[in-house]
Amino acid sequence: MRRSSKGLRCVANNRWRQLLPALAIVALGLVGMSASPARADPDPIVASISGSVTPGEQGTFTLGGQGVSSQLGNFVYVGGVVITKVIPEDSEVPHTIALADTLTETLDLGNGNTLTLLCHQTAVRISTSPDAIVYRGSDRWTVLSGTGQFKNATGSGTGDTYVDLSYGKFIKVLSGTISKK
Repeated sequence: MRRSSKGLRCVANNRWRQLLPALAIVALGLVGMSASPARADPDPIVASISGSVTPGEQGTFTLGGQGVSSQLGNFVYVGGVVITKVIPEDSEVPHTIALADTLTETLDLGNGNTLTLLCHQTAVRISTSPDAIVYRGSDRWTVLSGTGQFKNATGSGTGDTYVDLSYGKFIKVLSGTISKK
């Protein structure tokens, strides 16, 4: 009995060896059919940004600073925040416990290359001292527009931000993927 069981395994193994090249060709064909020749594969992006935050009109802030990314190099960063919801509802920053906002941020890499992202963020106050006004925000972003090498780019990702309104400073790390046309 053992011999016939072993013999069946040999036949099965040989059959798989015969089918493997055909399966590989079919798989490559399916991958090729789903690939779009107009778009490159998405490039991963991770960037670190820091700078200043300035209060604007009621419920708005402006961010400005510098960023660096191994994929993009150094860039100038400009962001505009519009608060869309606060908790508690009748509160105003800095007395807000949590908030939601829309953030439009532009990464200017120079030489006519810009990338503009649209972020939907939630932020929670993490400072306990009444004198310290520090929020931690998490966002999901999508590529809104671009120029130069980022014209017609698409992509999405997440961001993690710390904002210290007491000192007017922020830091942010964003990560995701971008596809250039």
